[in-house]
Amino acid sequence: MKTLNFILMAFMASSFIACGSSKAHIAPVNTQQLASRAIQVKSYSEDKETLFRVAIATLQDLGFSIEAINKEVGAITANKKSQGKLRLSVVIQDKQNGLSSVRVNGRHNEAEINDASVYQEFFSVFNKSLHLDREGL
Repeated sequence: MKTLNFILMAFMASSFIACGSSKAHIAPVNTQQLASRAIQVKSYSEDKETLFRVAIATLQDLGFSIEAINKEVGAITANKKSQGKLRLSVVIQDKQNGLSSVRVNGRHNEAEINDASVYQEFFSVFNKSLHLDREGL
């Protein structure tokens, strides 16, 4: 019985030590990254297939040329020549709570776009296209 108690105590002690040491490896929260994600990601109740179709239509409505589509992954890459090379990547993922997420990431001449108006314009057109899709138009 003493051996069992010793083993349990040793296991519990090592668990606490492991928990304490793992915190040293967690990166500090980057508030700019969180703010960027908030403007780049929206959640929808529609299925991935519908959102994928609407995202392609939205990119084309905004004058982008579709460069690559990976339907299995839910990724679309599109380019537009506008004062340099503008590239948008859209990733659509199913979530477990019945919602799907749409994430847009933009680059202008290989520099990340942090201007919220670019993402707001995309989602404004996306939401209008989604409404039309819901109405069967």
